[in-house]
Amino acid sequence: MGSKILFVGVDVDDKSFKAAALEEAGDEYSHFVTAPASVYLIKKLKSFESQGYEVRVCYEATFLGFSLYRDIAMAGIKCDVIAPSLIPDLAGKKVKTDRLDAQKLAKYYRANLLTRVEVPDEEDEAARDFIRARKRIVLQLVETKNYINAQCRRLGWNYKSECTRKALWTDHHERWLDQKVNECERVTVARQVALLMRHYQYLKNLIEEFNQEVETLSEKPKYKARVDALNCFRGLSTLSSLTITVELGDIKRFKHPAHLVGYVGLNVIEYSSGGRERKFGVSCMGNRHVRTTVVEAAQLAMRTPKVNRSLRSRRDGVETEITMIADRCMARLYTKGTRLLMRDKNRNKVKVACAREMIGFIWEALNKVS
Repeated sequence: MGSKILFVGVDVDDKSFKAAALEEAGDEYSHFVTAPASVYLIKKLKSFESQGYEVRVCYEATFLGFSLYRDIAMAGIKCDVIAPSLIPDLAGKKVKTDRLDAQKLAKYYRANLLTRVEVPDEEDEAARDFIRARKRIVLQLVETKNYINAQCRRLGWNYKSECTRKALWTDHHERWLDQKVNECERVTVARQVALLMRHYQYLKNLIEEFNQEVETLSEKPKYKARVDALNCFRGLSTLSSLTITVELGDIKRFKHPAHLVGYVGLNVIEYSSGGRERKFGVSCMGNRHVRTTVVEAAQLAMRTPKVNRSLRSRRDGVETEITMIADRCMARLYTKGTRLLMRDKNRNKVKVACAREMIGFIWEALNKVS
């Protein structure tokens, strides 16, 4: 271990890694550029160690994820991944280059002004990426449905006017589309819709395979207790519970529910000064995957508290203490949601407000089983 500390900020790019190094005492930067691969960066960092430095490296969380961090840590070099949105910025600075970004990282890293990202283990990261990949396929499916609906409107195929049933994308609706394709006299049009339907069916089957794998992941000993605990909440199921579990990681790192609220971006923006208090909407600056999941779970918040058959089956084998937390959450969300609706608050804003409350109960339940 060297006697002198060298702080290195790396600006990561798919074409090259640009870095700036700054000693513990002094303001002179040493700049270097390497090819965009960890092996070349580590080789350069090792050359600094051979000069008697203790090297500490940081880089912004980017498309590389944590692969660069693991390679550097494996080489025995201290490394931190930095949250890009929380890097301090000076007003009036209008010049931005990779070189200056690397300098800023090194300078703020030395001054301990950067916020470090919690690095998940490889198993959690793989599960998280799997669920995010599923969400991407779901978005593709929604886009395909919308495109097919648009084509039907252009062709004058109106399912709702021709059939008494109104819901789209049911089995009956799909059979109706197949019938329309078979009856269509324009070969090119019929072929187009038929191919789009094949793509739609492929995406449906792909999502079903993802869902089966999600069920398998949720049964792993590492996740099962936390997933079962979250399944006790109304509005959460295996998929959403596993999403929250792998995205949050170790719940113990959040010492208070308010910290978790800020992490998922549900904290309220405030600008108060000179005795004047001004509050705005939520920041939406945190983990959007958890935020979206919890807001969607709050869709049922304004309904009368009730444990239906499905929820009762998900609670089988779970400790009474956890179910009591879920029941308190259900009652609290109902009270808060109805009170805000009675004050003529926008329904979507009410859901977000209920999601903020729900985060606190999720924090409590996960702390009981972790």
